[in-house]
Amino acid sequence: MKKLIILLFFLIISAVFYYYGEYSSYSISEACVQITNFGDGEVPDVPSVPDSACMKIRTGKGGENKDISMQIAGIRYKVISITPEKKNDDHLGKSDDNPYEEPEKKGPSPVIKEPNKEPPDILIAIINGSEADGFSKEELLEAAISMQNLNPDVDLIVTNRFNIPSERVVVKNTAVLDLSGISSVITVTYKVVLDKEGKPVSISKERLDRRYPDTGKIEKK
Repeated sequence: MKKLIILLFFLIISAVFYYYGEYSSYSISEACVQITNFGDGEVPDVPSVPDSACMKIRTGKGGENKDISMQIAGIRYKVISITPEKKNDDHLGKSDDNPYEEPEKKGPSPVIKEPNKEPPDILIAIINGSEADGFSKEELLEAAISMQNLNPDVDLIVTNRFNIPSERVVVKNTAVLDLSGISSVITVTYKVVLDKEGKPVSISKERLDRRYPDTGKIEKK
């Protein structure tokens, strides 16, 4: 019994020294993503955030629907822009004088891991389109699910006038944000744990602040 207690004591001491040697040099930092949504063309009053501190994204009518890769303060960000695929059923009822043309397919954009290139630390997926743009709920949901299957490391999914059901969020740690077509400025802050070489080993969403410039209202999550 005495030998067992001594062995347990040495195991605890060894674990403490291992933890200290392995993790004592780790540090905690922050990363953030600022999304400016232009709603129905209105230009929000964007709060001042230094370019060196935040990944800035413009969405809505004044936004840019394209993929973006950027590194800020040692954090690698990537934004993928996704257009849902419309089903081939809108030709029904058309006359033969106006033959149906196959629409261009624009499925989800997968993050392709290029050789010798590290994947992003924070991956944001923006689903462009809503029912107001002629997409059905099924098409929007299919795009959201397909995107998650192709990109299981996605950290934030942004939609506009479309709520993804919680049971359809494949990766449970993924944050989902519906812009609701309203002019607003959203800042998502992440807690980043850095190793002794300054590389991220853990990233988790810490808070989400949403500012409505037309009313001055601020939501915090």
